[in-house]
Amino acid sequence: MREDYYNDLNHLLDYSKRRQWQWQIFLDALTFATVGLATYYLVNYAALNIRFDYIFSKHQAPVSSIASSTIGTGQGGAGDGAIEHPLINVPDDVPENGIYISKIDIKAPITWNGQADNIQELLKKGVAHIAGSATPGMTGNVFLTGHSSELPWADGDYKTVFALLDKLENGDEIIVRIDKQNYLYKVYNKQVTGKDEVGGFVKTDKKESITIMTCYPVGSSLKRLIVQAERQGQ
Repeated sequence: MREDYYNDLNHLLDYSKRRQWQWQIFLDALTFATVGLATYYLVNYAALNIRFDYIFSKHQAPVSSIASSTIGTGQGGAGDGAIEHPLINVPDDVPENGIYISKIDIKAPITWNGQADNIQELLKKGVAHIAGSATPGMTGNVFLTGHSSELPWADGDYKTVFALLDKLENGDEIIVRIDKQNYLYKVYNKQVTGKDEVGGFVKTDKKESITIMTCYPVGSSLKRLIVQAERQGQ
């Protein structure tokens, strides 16, 4: 009887130890996940707040003070070969050399001809154009890049310029301003790709197009989000 009692007691103690060990693993995992999520949010709070606001509020594109805009054809000066497009509204605060995406309220300057050795500096000032790619009005593909998120202590006012780029869908409009002309593009492709596969998007099969690249998912550099659009009114 005594031997049975001790066996039962040992089983009970072993069971208690196993439960305590399992519970400790659960608590450690929960703590790790909580700390990880809290750190992720603190590091990327600006971009995440933009995304939360977009998702949980009724997002509306800003109302422009301009009734229509001139969409340049890239031929001659601002008034040569230009057509009027009454459906496009361009706010006054869109930079003269800049990009405007109404759907996700992007108004940012573009620095042209960014090189590999200064691209990070250019991204502090807004969106960077990759040297060697076309510029609006030229035959070919305009290649732009910008941050979706950046460390809170990093310099720059455009650390979250493309935090909502993944919200664009086919048919959405992108306007690029250069040399006092507005060039209209419509999205036709969006996809996530590896960092080493970006070279496949430098050229397109369109006469005139634009490709925008940013890091994805927001807060990481694991992948690249690519949005491509074709110029309208050529």
